[in-house]
Amino acid sequence: MPKFVVEPLSRTHMLNVYPLVHLAVPTLDMCAWRRFVRLALDGRRGSRAGILVAKRAARRHICGLVCYRRETDLILGQVMQARNLIAIDMLDTQSIVLALVSSLRSLARANSCSSVHLMMPETEFAASGLPDMIAGLDRRSAFNHWVDVTFSANESVLKPSHEFAH
Repeated sequence: MPKFVVEPLSRTHMLNVYPLVHLAVPTLDMCAWRRFVRLALDGRRGSRAGILVAKRAARRHICGLVCYRRETDLILGQVMQARNLIAIDMLDTQSIVLALVSSLRSLARANSCSSVHLMMPETEFAASGLPDMIAGLDRRSAFNHWVDVTFSANESVLKPSHEFAH
């Protein structure tokens, strides 16, 4: 019997997950969470996006989640982008992470994705523990760094400080 059950989040359980999300992101209010879930679970996207949740097989309380969306990469073709990996368990957080990553891999294969891009903030866990854990799932795993640049939609467009003469 599996230790954890990983399944798609349903709209009926979105409020049950909020305490877990709020522990990881205390600034996120309930209204923002509900909007996010409605967009992520929008049926018009088909299987292109969603949220996976994990719980212990013998329990009903959700202890982990990850958001995903399928995208087309110029070089790699179809890839699964995964963000917001949250796993909280006093005794065995590592197993929750492994269950979620393993399910992402299966979901990616079922959707003809060439790879899973798991994006996490740089933390001690992401830097030291995660590579070894994932390497146990797939020896071909590669870890790359990226630059996360955020532009505010509220800022005006910058204008050049000088004009060019024609």
